[in-house]
Amino acid sequence: AINIRAILAILRERRPVHLSERDSELYELLFRPNHFSPRQFQTLISNAQWRQANNSALVTEGQTVTNLILLASGHCDVTIGGDQANVIRPGDFIGELEYMQSQDKSDAGSVVISAPVSVIAKGEVNYVSWSFEDLEALLNAPQNKQILVRIEALLAKDIATKLLETDIRHGARLNPDKIPGVPGVK
Repeated sequence: AINIRAILAILRERRPVHLSERDSELYELLFRPNHFSPRQFQTLISNAQWRQANNSALVTEGQTVTNLILLASGHCDVTIGGDQANVIRPGDFIGELEYMQSQDKSDAGSVVISAPVSVIAKGEVNYVSWSFEDLEALLNAPQNKQILVRIEALLAKDIATKLLETDIRHGARLNPDKIPGVPGVK
């Protein structure tokens, strides 16, 4: 009986997945290069909501963060106290640090985490959004453990990239001669 279930699970995983055009573009942009199967991506995206913003805040400094956001198109400015600190591009997450912090708590549903930054859409942006609560329930389901591992790795990579970009920008403003060989930094 266990072998039959395993075989059925393998066959279900290998069935073709039909994605919408925008889902397919997002899969190719971020999830395929990070080793998500089309079925894993479909499971993840089916629990997300597509949204749009135009020159408005997606996250406001000091307000509670309750959603993990993934930018699909457009650009956003990240500001701290009104000063630009970074830029969010397609394939970048917003709220990833707060999501990861909420997962470190034993009772994540009661954790309140305020945004340390504001994220403002520059022009029209499209993004997908997961509530922390829904994403936690999805990823903690026994059949989704591989998705959990992959999304945590993807979020950690996103955080590390942003820290490096911010450090490079900050270092370039302080002493541009200390960062030789970094494209775009003089």
